[in-house]
Parts: sequence; structure tokens; C-alpha cells
Amino acid sequence: MSTSRPQKNVLRSAALLAAITIGTTSAQAQNFDFTITPGNSFSHVTGPYDADIDTTVRGNYDALLNPGGTRTINGFAGGTLTSNEDVPVGVNINGNMDYHSVPTGALTVNIDTNALTFDMTCLNVDLYTPGSSIGTQNLLMQLFAFRTFAPSSTYLPLGPVPMTVGDADIVRFNIIQSGPTLQDSMIQQGAPNQYRFSSRVPVTVYLDITVQGSPVPLGVIPIGPFESILPLEGDFFVNGATATMDVDIQSQSHNQNTINASNLISATDLPFAAPTILPTGLTANLLLSASLGAHTFDLLFDANWEADGVPSTGHAFSTYCTPDPNSTGSMGELAISGSLHVSQKDILLSASNLPPGHIGYFLMSQSSESNYLPAPSQGLMCIGISTPIIRINTAPYVSWIGGSGEASFILPFDNLPDFAGLPTIILPGSTWNFQMWYRDTNPHTTSNTTNAARAQFCN
Repeated sequence: MSTSRPQKNVLRSAALLAAITIGTTSAQAQNFDFTITPGNSFSHVTGPYDADIDTTVRGNYDALLNPGGTRTINGFAGGTLTSNEDVPVGVNINGNMDYHSVPTGALTVNIDTNALTFDMTCLNVDLYTPGSSIGTQNLLMQLFAFRTFAPSSTYLPLGPVPMTVGDADIVRFNIIQSGPTLQDSMIQQGAPNQYRFSSRVPVTVYLDITVQGSPVPLGVIPIGPFESILPLEGDFFVNGATATMDVDIQSQSHNQNTINASNLISATDLPFAAPTILPTGLTANLLLSASLGAHTFDLLFDANWEADGVPSTGHAFSTYCTPDPNSTGSMGELAISGSLHVSQKDILLSASNLPPGHIGYFLMSQSSESNYLPAPSQGLMCIGISTPIIRINTAPYVSWIGGSGEASFILPFDNLPDFAGLPTIILPGSTWNFQMWYRDTNPHTTSNTTNAARAQFCN
């Protein structure tokens, strides 16, 4: 079957037009990494909250280490010469939060201006502003009858007694995206490069406070973490390779919780000097432990964030630290690739320039430092010793370095080694540092390390 010249020209033109259209469409999908501009942004949190602090005290007596210490016994009678019991203390903190902050943080957005779709990931905002208070707090305190020995004293039941204590200060306030966005929409505004968007973003909120002037030293009180949905709406302005974003947020967050988990302990065996009651004038040396109990809050979050965007690098990987050469004459080199999304569980660590015929394994830590390993090692430890170093050195994760001098490793998100009996979990918003340790002969039996790689993970 033959085709005439005019028909061929029509077909050629149609194919060219389709190619241009396809190319134009794909070009409209852009990824931007946005950074919040603190000077043009604000956040404001208001609303009441109420928290029970499950508190106990006991004497600092220890049969071996402190046999002359204070002992505590519940009630007016009973106990033995070696009794040292936990005595409950009722503590409730309540007040109205009024917290202004200057936010910092970042997020990544994929925008398709042809399909009018967008996808937001890696939202990580720090709302902590040093020196900002959430206002004066009220405290209810209740004592139950107990006795102490060394010194001997009786404490009568008391309360609940209301009192006003000092300001509560926020010491941590983070909002970190915990999952894919919900109910996204995007429309074009009057200007060619201006778009209006709205989205609901699942987030985890981390909020820790301290209370000044409390008669009971409560330490840091964790009000979170808790899950919430953050409704965002605002405008995109796409200017070629760059973009700006203006985000408005107004969210009512209500939480009622009865958790009393061990990971929320704010104080354990904290020394507490208590004046005696009957008789007065002495001091009982007590140890205080406290954890967050039932708590409720009803907070209004009002914010406006302005952010500048640049073309996304697709990752937030970086390498750092210069190791010493090994027996090959080269420095062991570590590279990291994959997805920073925790949900993807896709991180590849690749090491090269290694001495063949030796073993090695990978290390990870949440801090970075620079310390030489003790002799006879020739390695430079580039990950931190101020936070736990996780050694991934169990089968099948130990690497045999073959003739190519290379070793690769897929990070086992669900099977990372425990540290001190606690699981190692990579959370959205966390930063981890990685390095490889390996054996060598240079010229004597020794060990060495690669450079280090850093990854900041998101949802």
C-alpha cells in the first residue's frame, strides 16, 4: 500500500506535533526543593491543655550503696527496717498555650502545570524559637500520707492544692510529614505562572516543654509525639527554573490521650530534697520519677509560611571526611544512592577502592565527628561517638571484598541491629551518617575506614 506525498507530509507533521506536545507536557512536571524564609513567615499556636504527670517519690536508700539514706513507707503504719517504697504524688499541669514562633524548615514539591497536579513530600518544619514562652501555667498537687526514716518524719495528706507556677517553655516543637498528601487540588490563577493549591498533609508533631517554678522538678515533659492532619492552602509562583510558595494554615487540633508509656518518661530517679513536715526543720533525700499520663489539648494552629524553591536534586545525600589511604594506595570511598523516603526502604551503600581479600561491614550513627581509631588501626572514624554507633556486622551483612575492591549493601530498614536492647528505627525527619570499616594488611594486620555519607530522611 503506497502513501501519496501530501499524505506523508500530513503524517510527518502530525508526528512532529505529537513529539512537541509530549516534550512540552513532560517539561511541565518539575520538582522543587523549597526552603522556608524565616523573616517572612510566622506560626502561632493557641488553646488550652491539661496534663496529668504520673509522679512517684522514694527515698535514696540503697542497702549496698547508700545504707544510711532516706527510706519512704506509704501510710502511717507498717513497713520493715529495710522498706523503701514508691509514694505516689498527684501532679496536674494546665494552662492556655499562646506561642509565637519563627519557623524554619523545608519541603519538596512535584508540580505538573499541564495536568494541574502536585505532590508534597519531606515536609519538615521546626517551630522552636529559643526564649519563647507559652505562658504562665497552673499546677494542682496532691500528697498522700507517708513516712520517712533517716530522717524520721510524717507527711500528712494534702490537696489537691492549686498553685500558679512560672512560665512553661517549649524546648522542642517539630512537624514532620508522616505519609503521602491527601485530597490535593491545584488550579491556575489569572497569571500564567501562578497556581492555587490545597492539600491535607499527615504529620507527626513532636512537642516537649519544661515548667519553671514547679515545687516538683519535672524535667522535660513530652506532650508528643502525636499524629495530626495539617491542612495547607496557598499559591505557587513558577518562574522558569525557580519557584516561590506562600502557604496559609489554620488547623484545629484536638487530642485526648491516656498513654503512659515508658518512652515518655521525663524524669527517673531525679534527686529531690523535701523539707520534713512532722517534725519540721529537716530534709528528706528523695528520688523522683515522672511520666506523662492522661492529657488533653485543643490547639489552634495559625501560620503563614513563605518559601523559595530551586530545582530538586532528588535527594539530600552528601559525603564528607577524608580517610587515610589503604594498602591499594587509594582511599576507601563510600557512595550512597536510592530514595530518602523511609516508606520506600531503598538505600544502597556502595564502597570502592578497598583491599581485596578482606572483610568489612557498615556503621551508622546520628552524629558526625572525626576521631582516629586506636592503634594498630589506621582508620578515621567520621561518624559520631556522641550518639550510639550501630554496627551492622551480623550475618549476612558482613561483606567479603572481592577482586574488584568493591562492596555494596542494601540497608535493612526492618532488620537493623538493636542498641542497648532498644530497636534502631529510621524515622522521617531523622539524619543518619554511614561509614564502612574493613580489615587490611598495610603492611601489618590493621583496619581502615572509608569516607562517610549522610542522608536526611523524610516520609
